[in-house]
Parts: sequence; structure tokens; C-alpha cells
Amino acid sequence: MSILLIVLFISLSLLNNLNKLIICAALVTVAALVVNLIVEFYGKRKAMYGLITCTLLCCILKWQDFSLMILTSYTAVLVSLFSSIIFFEKLESKFGFHITNFITLITVSVIDSTVMYFGLLYKFSVDKCLSICIRDLALKFSYASMLSICLFVAAHLFYLAKRKYTKLYA
Repeated sequence: MSILLIVLFISLSLLNNLNKLIICAALVTVAALVVNLIVEFYGKRKAMYGLITCTLLCCILKWQDFSLMILTSYTAVLVSLFSSIIFFEKLESKFGFHITNFITLITVSVIDSTVMYFGLLYKFSVDKCLSICIRDLALKFSYASMLSICLFVAAHLFYLAKRKYTKLYA
């Protein structure tokens, strides 16, 4: 679990150190995947504690430069990743990991982009915020799709290799 928490902490801490939308969208998607993996392997409680701990540590490290934009960013991440934890836990028994992961990645994308849209309204015009939000959603949707396809293919290849290996030595 410690490796997953380290990846979560790194993605959350880099989130407010970079200003490129393409990288920030990727970091949010990675954070959502990590949280889903923690829920899958360790449960909802550890995922929530890990998310809160990593977010608080990131806020403490950014204390000198703390601004409304950073607060909005961490609020968006917390709200979206908490919803991911809740949705993942409820949907996983019905659909399995791969479909549930994809659904929660899309949900995180929508919630995070929506909260960031409202947070950006104090700084930019409505048109500019909407443009940023649409680009952000498109990037997150494409990252979620690519990540889900890669995970599914890797799991399927692992399954085939395992099946072939057990046939050879059984």
C-alpha cells in the first residue's frame, strides 16, 4: 500500500506545481486510478485515510504559496476522489474492476472539471472557463479511456499467459 500512497502523494503534490492542462489532467486521472486500486486491494477506509493524509501533507507543503486557486484545486480533487471511492465500492460488486474503474474515472473527470470551472470563475470570464473546462474534460476522458483499455488488455494477456503456463506444467 505504501507504493500506492507514494504515487498518490506525488501526483497530488505535482498537481499544483504545474500549470499545463494536459499534465494536470493526467495527474488527476492517475490519482483516481491509485485511489481505485487502494479501494480494490485495501478497502474504503484505508483509501479515505490515505487520500486525506496525502492531501493534508500537500497542503502543508504548499502553505507558503497557498492561494484560492490551490484551495480550489485540492477541493476539486478531494470531492472527486471521495466520490470515486463511494462509487467504486458500490459498483464493483455489480460490474467488476475494469468497468467500475472506467465509470469512476469518468465520474472523477466530470466532478473535478466542474468544481474547477466554478473555482476559475473568480479569475477568468465565463467563456474562458468553459473553454478550459471542455478541454480538461476531453483530456481526462481520453486518459481514462486509454488507461482503462491498457489495463484491460494487460489483465487479459496476464490471464492468457497464466493459463498457458499452468497447461505446460500441470
